[in-house]
Amino acid sequence: MALEEAPSPLVSLPSDLNIQQLAEIGLQLAGMSATQARELCQTFDWKSTLVLPGYVLIWVKDGIIYCLAGQGDSSKAVTLANSLD
Repeated sequence: MALEEAPSPLVSLPSDLNIQQLAEIGLQLAGMSATQARELCQTFDWKSTLVLPGYVLIWVKDGIIYCLAGQGDSSKAVTLANSLD
């Protein structure tokens, strides 16, 4: 298991960049059909979503972003994260 912490990032993108369209392209490259990718992408708010594969717990507290990753039972990660207060 690994724990990382860093200042929460601020990302500036061009206002005309279509993040959902980029996500759809990425999902299609990963093997989804265009329809599947479009339907999945409509379920996320792409301005506040970071997609990571695998078992990762991420949270922000007081301007610090924490990332806890590991293998096995993810409930242990929640218990550990709750104990970090």
